[in-house]
Amino acid sequence: MSEPTSAAGSRRRVRLMSADTGSSTDQTIRVMAELSPEPPQETQWWWREQIGRRVTGLVGSTGPTRFTVHLDVPRDQLETTARALRAAVDEADAAFASRYAADVHARHQLARERQEQERRRFADAQAVLDQVMST
Repeated sequence: MSEPTSAAGSRRRVRLMSADTGSSTDQTIRVMAELSPEPPQETQWWWREQIGRRVTGLVGSTGPTRFTVHLDVPRDQLETTARALRAAVDEADAAFASRYAADVHARHQLARERQEQERRRFADAQAVLDQVMST
């Protein structure tokens, strides 16, 4: 959790957008958009999540030294989606300082809840196995 300064410090922008012809089809085009400066590796999940909430078609991202998001976009929606992607990065950048810490907390809380659910499931299963073995 090292960097809640994006709104005040270095702003993240889409530095470059390009089409990946190898991953495109007749109906869709794969758009790759590189953020600059790249988010630190520990925050990249947050950026991927924020962009995915704001733009449809997100299929993945790469990092850590060059953070690039990949979208599959219907060809007839290319310009609209490209503009929406730029706006999504700007919106996420503006929200970073105020939302990142709370989102990290919520993510950790969710992980703890999932671990507890899993622990209970296995404890219940083990209780059944122990009962079978004791009879």
